[in-house]
Amino acid sequence: MSLNAPASCVFNSAAGSLNMTAATLEGSPYAYAVSLSGSYPKASVTCTNSAGSDTLSLGNLSVG
Repeated sequence: MSLNAPASCVFNSAAGSLNMTAATLEGSPYAYAVSLSGSYPKASVTCTNSAGSDTLSLGNLSVG
């Protein structure tokens, strides 16, 4: 997912939603992070900015 303007990003799954926070990532002016632990069925990340929204599907995500 490529962002060219500041956005609001949310991590979604069947277990619920978590707001992602702005982070610093070398080479990218717009990076977002979320702390995860456990299993997240039907996981995805949706970012929204002035240009619209985009969703990245992650499938069944397991962390930890």
